[in-house]
Amino acid sequence: MGTLEVLETVPAQILRAQAQGLLVGLSDGSGTLVTGVLHCTEDELASTKELAGALLPAPLAVVGCYGAAGSSVLQRTDAGGIAAGYPAPAEGQANSSSSDAGSVQFSIKTGGKLAPLEAQLLPLAEACTAGGLLRRLVDNYTPVRCTAELVLSASGAVGGSGLAAAFEELEEQLCGPASFYIVSSLGGSSSDGSSSGGGGTALAAGQHALPGLGPFTVLGASWERVPVLRPYERTAPSSGSNGGSSNGCSAPQLSWAPGAATLRHASLCLDVLAYVPRDMPAAEAVGAVVRPAVRRQLRSMRADAEEAAAAGAALMIPNQPPLRALHFLPPGWPHHLTQIYPLPLPAIESDEEALLPRRKALHRMLGLPLNRPLLRVANACDFDGAGAGSGAALAAALATGGTGGRHRLGDVHVGLPPPPVKGSVHVVQGSYDYYHYMQDKFDDCGWGCAYRSLQTLCSWYARQHYTSRAPPSHREIQAALVQIGDKEPSFIGSKQWIGAIELGFVLDTLLGVTHKVLTVQSGDDMPSLAREIAHHFDTQGTPIMIGGGVLAYTLLGIAFDESSGAAAFLILDPHYTGAEELKKVQGSWVAWKQPEDKAAAGGDLFVSGSFYNLLCPQRPMTV
Repeated sequence: MGTLEVLETVPAQILRAQAQGLLVGLSDGSGTLVTGVLHCTEDELASTKELAGALLPAPLAVVGCYGAAGSSVLQRTDAGGIAAGYPAPAEGQANSSSSDAGSVQFSIKTGGKLAPLEAQLLPLAEACTAGGLLRRLVDNYTPVRCTAELVLSASGAVGGSGLAAAFEELEEQLCGPASFYIVSSLGGSSSDGSSSGGGGTALAAGQHALPGLGPFTVLGASWERVPVLRPYERTAPSSGSNGGSSNGCSAPQLSWAPGAATLRHASLCLDVLAYVPRDMPAAEAVGAVVRPAVRRQLRSMRADAEEAAAAGAALMIPNQPPLRALHFLPPGWPHHLTQIYPLPLPAIESDEEALLPRRKALHRMLGLPLNRPLLRVANACDFDGAGAGSGAALAAALATGGTGGRHRLGDVHVGLPPPPVKGSVHVVQGSYDYYHYMQDKFDDCGWGCAYRSLQTLCSWYARQHYTSRAPPSHREIQAALVQIGDKEPSFIGSKQWIGAIELGFVLDTLLGVTHKVLTVQSGDDMPSLAREIAHHFDTQGTPIMIGGGVLAYTLLGIAFDESSGAAAFLILDPHYTGAEELKKVQGSWVAWKQPEDKAAAGGDLFVSGSFYNLLCPQRPMTV
């Protein structure tokens, strides 16, 4: 029967959901480890289990069901599988009142019946690494990817047998006896910073290990350097230029056109992730682990393509975006999850918005919050630094461009002394990058402070994965204002100032972000906004742009003493022109300041008699 271990978070997830669904985990001859749950209705159990085949990297799989004690859902557990039952709600109650993890009872399906099984709860601190990955995976398995960009051509009517036949033929090409795999690269870099390479080692698709070839770890594979396999198909020998013959091979690219018919195309970006046992020979792992995973992803792509075809979508390149597999590591999950999206790369905001219903459904199934983006393109893992999920390209755009060719500073308020006033402290939530004068090899001294503040605001949205777009340049900001009719075409390339209102227009145009504006008639009145500013940081957490007088600032926080009305403002000043050195910035260009203090660039911080607008961007309540 084996042992049953359960991550300590699983019972809490079950009790919080008070629903039903599937248990996910690792299962072998020695026992089962339950790592998470997939929420669904009883009618969706079969389809969710099929979806899990492509969602979970092998050897992760569905290991059972959960539901209210005595419910029919538990009886649908497969033989040898695990069932988890929580106390059924009392009559007249919508949910069970129990929140004790011990109230979730586990059973095993044996002989057609559920037999009680004692579960050992594993604390996360012991079961997972500091990075959140399941320690058992890291210690005993090696991640392996298989990638291919394919064009599938199918004949026949939309949704007809032509599409199904094309996918079946492609599956045979990728996974059949004529297929083999090349280790084309090792993602990441070695500890000394040198680039890694796979040596072009060929791996047969069958079960038999090639002579002399050991496990992937022999090739240098690790969790930091993930091997990438490329599939090929052996073709008939061809005559060489010297009159002899040579064995041929080609990357699978299917054209399936029996008879005269309408030809339809689909672009597929295959990216399979699997965890293979560390000691398993590589060629054996390809046959036992990688090839079945490729089949599962192809079948998931086929289901997506058939659904789109049934809905009447034009399955024609370039009208139809490619089906693209991306890998994620969302909070609360101790292993990767793979999702297939019809998305071009780079994806733009409208592409992401079109997938909102799909992401919401995934968030519900995975138990993720419905007000944070965790499964967007910008959230995708980037194993090899090539920007497969746009993450690397975005991170590079955010980090580079500092003065002197250095990386831009970020989160520069961390480590500052406490504010000079007593009371409550309310600060920005999440990370941002410090944009200031003279960065990006661009001289904007004397006029670009509001532009730089806007770039800092945009970096916050990128760092929190609300967008995969890098902060706009000065010219792109100006072009956006011209596009919406706020400015004349001559504004592009000028050195004209902009203010809080224009920044709000740009945020709305480029990122779809809404905003609120707080105003005071004089710099002396800034403390009167303290409660509203504190509420903003507590509920929205975004940086605020302050525009007024002749200077623009970014506001990162506020300290407020209710009893005296005193306030201190955490100011990030974009007028800095020096090097990207934290010690030169902290205490002056980013600092707690009271209204009567001087600005780091000189002059009054808030000018008496000058009108001020505070642009308060809103956090999108979306996924």
